[in-house]
Amino acid sequence: MLQRYTKSFHGFAARLTEEEAAKLLGMEGIVSVFPSRMNKMATTSSWDFLGFPITAKRSTKESDIIIGVFDSGIWQESPTFSDKGYGPPPAKWKGICEANFTCNK
Repeated sequence: MLQRYTKSFHGFAARLTEEEAAKLLGMEGIVSVFPSRMNKMATTSSWDFLGFPITAKRSTKESDIIIGVFDSGIWQESPTFSDKGYGPPPAKWKGICEANFTCNK
């Protein structure tokens, strides 16, 4: 076992053989078993980063949720910081721009 999850759902991460994963999947109370996958980090495409299809059922509250923050350093010219196609931040957003370069939306 590598990690246990107990806050928002109950589960764990482990290194398993295909046979062990199949056996686990067949046990009562097991909802799903799936392999880990590597994702490329993105700052403006959380749905893509998490692997959700564009047709996934979405909550009306999704625009008010920040999934997470990964500090991988700043490169202002990176396409991931482009605000092309985005409107202004929501009026209720209380953040500020504290940077040595032009902030995006």
